[in-house]
Amino acid sequence: MKNTHFQKQYLDKILATEDGHLLKLHQLVADALQEQELIAQNLLNPPREMLSRGQRVADKVATFGGS
Repeated sequence: MKNTHFQKQYLDKILATEDGHLLKLHQLVADALQEQELIAQNLLNPPREMLSRGQRVADKVATFGGS
């Protein structure tokens, strides 16, 4: 009976450790997805300060010309 108690404690400790590892992994995946989304948004709509003068002029010409 005593052996069963220690086995339960051991399993509880392992499960708690694994739960902590899964939470960390979940956070890493969520952070990676968020970063990927931000990169994709920046590629589709780059911040104005990242565009060169020529790119800004080309964008204005394209907007005016309907391109």
